[in-house]
Amino acid sequence: VERAFLTTWEEMSDVLVFLSCLVDGIILVCITIYFIICLSDIDFDFVNTRHGCATLNKWVKPEIVLSSSIPVMLLLSSHWILFLITSPLSIYLVYRFLTIPKSMIGIYDPTTIRNGKQLVGFQKEAFAKIGFHLVVFFISLYFFIVALLL
Repeated sequence: VERAFLTTWEEMSDVLVFLSCLVDGIILVCITIYFIICLSDIDFDFVNTRHGCATLNKWVKPEIVLSSSIPVMLLLSSHWILFLITSPLSIYLVYRFLTIPKSMIGIYDPTTIRNGKQLVGFQKEAFAKIGFHLVVFFISLYFFIVALLL
């Protein structure tokens, strides 16, 4: 018995879910690389601190939306384990955004970014995020290929 390519809606929806996770993953990796570049520019005084922080703050909300869309899609398509794997970063980003002190203009504040080791902390966080996004990207790629082949 020969099987037609992507015969059921469930198979088709899995392919679309993992394809959108792949696209989100690529965009998130690019955004995180941009964060690393901007933080390095601020660190080495290649750009004004106020301009660099304003640029970074402009990309915080799109990062939160894209990072949160992956677990939501996985939850709606009943991929529970993948949902549990991808949701911690989204929860952390939303929590960090909601707990910004009122005295700061955003997560990246030009008046406090050079205090202590805050800039180094942001750089470490960006490297951790890029690692997480790459892991999620390759997991999505694997399940996308599996969904196409089954």
